[in-house]
Amino acid sequence: MNKKLFKTLLLPGVLGAVIGAALLAYLGESYGSWLRPVLSVYTLFLGLRILLNAFRKKNESRKVKHAGWLAGAGGFLDSFGGGGWGPLVTSTLIAKGKTPRYIIGTVSLTEFFVTLASALTFFVILGTSHIQTIAGLIIGGLIAAPIAAKFAGKLNTKSILIAVGVLVIVSSVRTIYKTVAGF
Repeated sequence: MNKKLFKTLLLPGVLGAVIGAALLAYLGESYGSWLRPVLSVYTLFLGLRILLNAFRKKNESRKVKHAGWLAGAGGFLDSFGGGGWGPLVTSTLIAKGKTPRYIIGTVSLTEFFVTLASALTFFVILGTSHIQTIAGLIIGGLIAAPIAAKFAGKLNTKSILIAVGVLVIVSSVRTIYKTVAGF
């Protein structure tokens, strides 16, 4: 885990999640549904870039500017759009050439707090009417974060890049296909 990155992502990610959850609770889900395909087009390109990075001779790590804004957008999309923290934040940071094992571990740990903030916001606004969903978000975050960190520490960088790239591409194509098929 990268403590500096964790601190950079935490507050903006939580703030974005709270704003996204509040807007979704007040506006309704129909407004969030149009964000998924837009995000998927972006993450499709990120997935392709990650795959290219896996097969390059030397991965140059570039400084990530505006990581706080990235975290805020990821937290917002995660709450308002029904997902986005992992695809947006993790993929963007890995595509910039950052070490995947640290990125996955750090972003997964931060995601727990982002999910918790989102769930608590929904709970405060909506009450107990959606308690099963809120509990599922919290329990899922508790289970997923340490598993992701454990796997990230055991795999080599090229394997992680290939796995993340393929997963992001498949997820993005699936969402785009479902959107197009729905028209």
